[in-house]
Amino acid sequence: MKVTKTKVAIAIPPYLASGEDVAYVAKLHWTAFFRGSLIDFFSTEIAVTSQRLIVKMGWPSRRMTAMNLRQIESVSVEQSTLGRLLDYGTVTVAGTGGTKERLQRISHPVEFRNKLQESLQPQQTG
Repeated sequence: MKVTKTKVAIAIPPYLASGEDVAYVAKLHWTAFFRGSLIDFFSTEIAVTSQRLIVKMGWPSRRMTAMNLRQIESVSVEQSTLGRLLDYGTVTVAGTGGTKERLQRISHPVEFRNKLQESLQPQQTG
């Protein structure tokens, strides 16, 4: 397993397929701590791999979503004025068939979108 920018989230590696590498790991912004629970803040993991977008939330109950990169049609970022100042926002990933994953209060949302789009390039051309 190869990580290009940041450390791998602790619970993501067991979900990786053979030959799948983690390209980027996103975290919730610290302001999410005040709007949610401590458990949600520390248990949410978001990873862009060479093949999928993986989102894992919750403890002890868990919601996990894995979206193949080939099925992603668009990625959008929404930021309020405060979000721009503190560098957090909402990233919406739209997939084929109307699937949408809305990730709120993500740290560095523009960087996350850029890394996701970079990972999409080989998928769309290959």
